[in-house]
Amino acid sequence: MFLLSKSTLMKHGYLKNQIKISPMKTKNLIKTFYYFRAGDTLKLISPKEEIIDLEKVGKATIPANGFGLIKSREHFTFDSSILAIFGNVSDLIKKGIQIVNSPSIDPGFEGNLTLGIKNLTDRSIDISFDDNIGKILFFNVADTVLEFGYLVEEEEIREKLSQRQKGDEFV
Repeated sequence: MFLLSKSTLMKHGYLKNQIKISPMKTKNLIKTFYYFRAGDTLKLISPKEEIIDLEKVGKATIPANGFGLIKSREHFTFDSSILAIFGNVSDLIKKGIQIVNSPSIDPGFEGNLTLGIKNLTDRSIDISFDDNIGKILFFNVADTVLEFGYLVEEEEIREKLSQRQKGDEFV
């Protein structure tokens, strides 16, 4: 397993269709990670439930101590050799917003990311469409996947991945 750098991703991974990011903002690809952005949908869950079209309204307010689900602007497609790890964006943490997510994106994932977004403060905080809300680091796990393939039938691996790798919709 090895971390994919910007140059490796641009020269090999992205061009060989191991990783597809759409729409990709090239300046968000930095060294060994990609900043992903707030997408068009924010579903506030607390204190009241409300679905907001961020693209249409531009920005939305997350109430004090509020929680919601947010969809990434980017649609990601990873082949079975790519694993990604989530990272927080320090600008959001400084505002008092924490992204709540699983620690990784599994090989074979396809879809927009859905993450929890928690306002940790006692004041309202705005989030805007297209804001950088998180980052992901890409790892090539081809040797790990191949080693695992010796333990289970390849068809079984494909079935398990196809059952759980599609990005979930929350609307």
